[in-house]
Amino acid sequence: MTFADYSAGRLTGEQLKAAGFTGSVRYLGTPGRAKNTTPLEVASHLAAGLEVHGVYEHNTMDWATGYAGGVAAGEALLADANRCGLPASSALFVCADRHLTTRQGQQFRTYVLGARSILGSRCGAYGFGEAIDAVADLGVWLWQCGSRRAIRPGTHLYQRNDATRRVGGIVCDINELRQPLHTASPPQPEQEEPSMQYIACQGLDAQHPDAISIAHRLESGDFIGLTPQARDAALEDAQAGKVHLDWVIPVDWREFDRISQLRRQADQALVTLAAQKAGA
Repeated sequence: MTFADYSAGRLTGEQLKAAGFTGSVRYLGTPGRAKNTTPLEVASHLAAGLEVHGVYEHNTMDWATGYAGGVAAGEALLADANRCGLPASSALFVCADRHLTTRQGQQFRTYVLGARSILGSRCGAYGFGEAIDAVADLGVWLWQCGSRRAIRPGTHLYQRNDATRRVGGIVCDINELRQPLHTASPPQPEQEEPSMQYIACQGLDAQHPDAISIAHRLESGDFIGLTPQARDAALEDAQAGKVHLDWVIPVDWREFDRISQLRRQADQALVTLAAQKAGA
């Protein structure tokens, strides 16, 4: 089974069916864009017996807009999918339409988590292999692009990079269905309840750059999950140089990727301090 995706216009279901396609993935959620589908086009695809799924892409940097950006994308995508008449069983994808570094992959993961909070089991993610790696355990639909040699296990839809098909004068990407999208549920993720994660900033001198950074983040209220009382107490300790073994900052789970990086920096600082003390 092959699905078409395209952005240069609109096609009827009969045109796609005659060209050998069994489904389509159509753009949604960015009002005023010529690439977006319409209720009339969706109805035509469904009437021809095609599966219809949706995808949101404002630009190639969507993945960098964080959890809030994912929420906004999910809301726009879902509202437009409902307006255009996509079935409730349709997958709805958000994108990382470029190669990503490991750090950028974590940003994409956070973005997808935001979208998933709105789209639920309909949420899907599109990207190259490294993007798929970053979200493969989240229980979302997986749509991979790039080299066939790099296809990840569990990918539902693969966008070929070696061929396209012209239909009604419009170039269509060819997407091979590797696992069902329309009738099966995606793998269930491990539960990610919004319970508290923790970072212990152990033994840092108050003048160390990491301790100063932590104090600044506390002062600006940057840690979402910190109660006002705990924030004030931790800030007072940080400013007074009382950063010690049992000083623990709780953070909201949605911030965990960013805080993990800070923790690695703190751990490295401990190693450096220990080496300095050993050499003293």
